[in-house]
Amino acid sequence: MLLAVSAAEGRGSHVLLRRTTKRTRSMGILSMQLHRFFCRQAPGLPTSILHLIPRRAQIIRPVQDTVGLRCASACFSSSSHQLISQDAAEYLRWLLRRHPIADGGEETVHSDSLDTNVSRKRNGDRQADLTESPTRNHNDQLANGLWEPILWALREGDIQRVLKQLARIRDMEPSDLQIAVAELPRTTFTQIFRAVDPFRVDPLCDPASGYHVSAGMFKLLRMGSSFDDWGGRKIYTRLLRDLLLLKNALNASGQALSGEEYIYLMRCAGATSDLKAVRAIWVDLRSTLAGVWLNTEIYTEFIKARFLTEPLYTSFAKTSRMITPRHLHRSRLYISTRRAQRLDNLAYVTMSAHHHWGLNKNVDHVEPLIRQLRHNGPIIRLFSNVLSRGYQLDEEFLCSVMVAFGRSGSLQTVGTTILEKYFAITPPAFIPPEVEIGEGLYKLDEKDPPRLAPWVELETLDPLHVNIVLQHRPNKPIQPTVRLMRAIVETYGSNGEIALALELVEFLSARYEIPVPSDVWTDLLGWTHIMRTPPTSVAWKIAGLSSKIPHPRMIRMIWDKMTSPPHNQEPTFEHYNILIKHFVGKDPERIWNDTWAIIWYMKTATGMYWEQCRKYEDAALKYIQYKRDGAYTGHAASLFERERFKKERMWFSISQWCKTLIKKVDYGPRHPSSHVAHQLIRTFRPFLINPIRYRTPGGYVTLIDPANETFQSAKIGELRRTFHIRNREGWFKRQRQVQRKVVVMSRHSLAPFRPARMTSPINLIRPEPDSFEYGA
Repeated sequence: MLLAVSAAEGRGSHVLLRRTTKRTRSMGILSMQLHRFFCRQAPGLPTSILHLIPRRAQIIRPVQDTVGLRCASACFSSSSHQLISQDAAEYLRWLLRRHPIADGGEETVHSDSLDTNVSRKRNGDRQADLTESPTRNHNDQLANGLWEPILWALREGDIQRVLKQLARIRDMEPSDLQIAVAELPRTTFTQIFRAVDPFRVDPLCDPASGYHVSAGMFKLLRMGSSFDDWGGRKIYTRLLRDLLLLKNALNASGQALSGEEYIYLMRCAGATSDLKAVRAIWVDLRSTLAGVWLNTEIYTEFIKARFLTEPLYTSFAKTSRMITPRHLHRSRLYISTRRAQRLDNLAYVTMSAHHHWGLNKNVDHVEPLIRQLRHNGPIIRLFSNVLSRGYQLDEEFLCSVMVAFGRSGSLQTVGTTILEKYFAITPPAFIPPEVEIGEGLYKLDEKDPPRLAPWVELETLDPLHVNIVLQHRPNKPIQPTVRLMRAIVETYGSNGEIALALELVEFLSARYEIPVPSDVWTDLLGWTHIMRTPPTSVAWKIAGLSSKIPHPRMIRMIWDKMTSPPHNQEPTFEHYNILIKHFVGKDPERIWNDTWAIIWYMKTATGMYWEQCRKYEDAALKYIQYKRDGAYTGHAASLFERERFKKERMWFSISQWCKTLIKKVDYGPRHPSSHVAHQLIRTFRPFLINPIRYRTPGGYVTLIDPANETFQSAKIGELRRTFHIRNREGWFKRQRQVQRKVVVMSRHSLAPFRPARMTSPINLIRPEPDSFEYGA
C-alpha cells in the first residue's frame, strides 16, 4: 500500500481522502487532521479545497501538535472505516514529531455533524488537551534532540561522537534531563555506559593512550587542553561528570543502576585518580539493590579503582605509584625524626618543579596520592570479606589483590598468601634488612665484567636467608598468564625489588612457556631507572635502605636479557628512551666512557623519529583528503592526533637527551670528550632548543641557531601549595610555595589547531606558533 508521505508528496490530499475498502475506521477525524496538516504546510492553499472534504469531516480546533492524530488513532478501534494502514499512521506521526507544525490561527468550519466521540467533549477536556499538547511536544523534542545522535553514534561504533553528544547533558536542567531519560528504554542506558567504558575510550579517543606525560612535557608542548594541573586527563573528568548526571536523572525517575553500570562508573572514577569518588560510588552501590548481587567481578573493579592497580588510573605515571620510605614510615618500618625531616625537605625541593603532578586533589595541602594507600587494613578487610562470602577467585582478582598489597609494602603477604597459596609458586626468600651486603644485593663477576651475577651466596650468612631458589608445586590451582607477570613486575618493581621481579618473570616464562611481552620489559627497565636515579635513590639512602637501590649495571643486564635468546625482543623507542636516560644521567666523571655508545643509541632512536614523521604526514594528508571530500573525519582526526602526539613526544625526548648530555660532558682542554659538543650540535641540530649553551676550555659559549625557533612563554597564573614539613622538635610546620604557571608558544605545541588553519596540509605538517588556540 502507498505510504501517506509518498502520497502527499505526489498528489496532495486527493489520494489521502479517497475511500478505500470496507472495515476502515473513522475517516472523518483523520480527514480533519490531514486537512490541518496540508493547510499548515501550505498556508496559501485556496479554500476551494474544502469541497474535497466531506461535510461531516469538517471541525473547529486550533492545531498545536500531533494531539489530533493521537485522538484519531484512539478512535480506530470503534470505527468501521480505515483511510490508511496503522503503519502509515505511525510513520506520519513520527514525521510530524520531527518536523512540528507551526502554530496558526483558528479555523472556522461547520461542526454540526461531527463524530460522536469528538463532538461531545466538554470544554474542560478541550482545555486539558490544549495544555497537554505543548508539554508533550516539548518532551518529544527533548528526547529526540538528545538521544537520537547518541543512538546513531552507537550503531556506527563512533565512541568519540558518543562522548561529544553525551556532553550536551551538562547544559540541561535536571527536570528536562529526567523527562528525556523517561522517553528511552532502560536497556539503552546500559549500552551507553558500556560504550563509554574508559578501557574502551582510552585507545580510541585519547591520543596519549599508554604514555606518561611529565610536568616538563606538559608545559613545553602546551597540553593544557588535555591535562589538568594534577596530571589527570580531562577526558575522564568530563566523562565522570556526565555519567554522574545521567545516574542522578535515572535515580530521580525511579530507575536504579545495575551492577554492570556501577563497574563502568567506578572505572571512570579510577581514571580520574579520585579515591573519594570511588568510595562514594561503592557506598552508593551497597545501598541499592545491586549491592545484594555482588560478585567477584564487582569486587575486582572496586579494588582496582580503590588502590590504583591499573596504570590508566595514575595516568601511566610510575612515580605516582612508587613506594618511598616516607610513605612506609609507621606502617611497615620506623624512621627517626631526623631522617623524616630530611625526607620532607627532599620532597619539598622535588615538588617545586612538578606542578601538582601525582598529588591528592581532595586535600588543601601537598599530599602524594600513594600516601593514602600506605596502610594494609582496607585491602585485608576486602580480601577477607570475599573469602568469607565464598566467591570464586580468579587470576584477575588475585592479581589486583597482589598489587593492592604492594601499595602498602606488604611483600611478605604477597609471597605467602597469593603466590604460594593460589599459584603454588614459592618466591625467593628475603634477605634480612639488618644485613648490609652492598648496593643492590649484587657483586660483579670477574670473569664477565659486563654481566651481573643475579644472586649471590655469602659464607657469613645463613644459607636459608641467602640461597634464593624458585620452587614450584606440581598441583597448581591457577594457571599463570601474562596478567600475573605484569602484576609481579608492578608489585615488586614499585617496592624496589627489581632483581626479585626479574627472576620471577624469567621463571614464569621458562616454566609455563609464556613469551615476555614488550610492555613487561619496558616496566622492568622503567622501575630500575626510577629506583636508581635521584631523588628516589637519595630517599632510600637517607632511610638507611641502600639495598633497595639497583646496581648501576642492572639496566644493561636487563637490556641484554631482553635482546638475547630466548626472548629476542626488538627494542622500541620507549626502550631506547630509558636506556639513554640512564646513560646521560650518570656522573660527569663516568659519563665520558659511554659517550660514543650514547651517540650511537641516539642515532638509532632518531631514525625511529623520522619514520614517525612520515606516518604523521600520511595521517595529515588523509585527514585533509577526507575534509575536502566532505566525508566524515572522525576516525581520520583521531589517527591524526595520535600520530601527532607520538611525533612530538619523540622530539621532546630526544631534545632532553641532547640538553642533558651537553650539560654533563666535561669539556676540559685535555679531556677525551672535548669535541663531543660539536658533533652533537651537528648531528642533532633539529632537536636543540635555543639558546644552546655548552662549556669549552675558554669558558661557556652560547649559540643561537636561526634555523630553530626560540620558544616564548607567557604567564597565565600561579600555583599555590602548602607543605607539611617536620621540624627538629618533631612537629609539623606549614611552608607555602608559589609557582608561576606559564604557556609556551612553539610549532611543536600539542594545543588544538585553529579551525581556519586545518584546511591546508602545509599548516598541519609544519605549523607556525600562531596556528594554535592561545587559550588551550
